[in-house]
Amino acid sequence: MIICPHCSNRVPPNMRFCPHCGRRIDVDFDQIKEQLADEKKREDWAKKEKESRKLLAIAVFLFLLSLTFFLSAPESWSPNSYPVWAPPAPEPQRQKPQEWLLEKTPKLFLDMPND
Repeated sequence: MIICPHCSNRVPPNMRFCPHCGRRIDVDFDQIKEQLADEKKREDWAKKEKESRKLLAIAVFLFLLSLTFFLSAPESWSPNSYPVWAPPAPEPQRQKPQEWLLEKTPKLFLDMPND
């Protein structure tokens, strides 16, 4: 878009006459080139701003997600507590089996003395 020198309204670059005031527009290619460059800069700036807003929204979402995770963790957990390697616990010593467990035919009834 170019600016009409008579009424200061925006006019498409391919028009010879201003649709607002009707006067002839002298085409100044330097003016058109500068305006096109300015429009391109504005479009690039708007695109970068949109991308940065997306990144900001993602960062805020991840921050809130991590904050929710840490706040919902059990109270016994703290950032300073972490698993520490420890050697495995020694196996408990096995007791010697009772002799009646070693018999091949177990006694189901105890012999009661008869009076």
